[in-house]
Amino acid sequence: MPAEIEYCLAKSDPLPSLAVRFAAKEAFQKCWPDSFGWLEVWVEIEGRKPILNFGPKLQTQMEAGRLRAHLSLSHERHYALAIVLLERAVLLGEQ
Repeated sequence: MPAEIEYCLAKSDPLPSLAVRFAAKEAFQKCWPDSFGWLEVWVEIEGRKPILNFGPKLQTQMEAGRLRAHLSLSHERHYALAIVLLERAVLLGEQ
């Protein structure tokens, strides 16, 4: 996403931020049963918290499956790490 790239390029060293966003997309791909385009998932920052956002098709599938994504990012000069956890909402009385 252009805003995602712009955010990274505004940093004095954009490579760690770019790398950790790639890692976030890759981590989400490992949780997701179907392939998707790299522009269908992107990272935004809300306050100080990173969140995953989705294109319309993935967002619809997330809502249909009552899924919520949690994201943790970490990076240093030579390493980038992203963890994605998908949580399914369970309604009372469901098993």
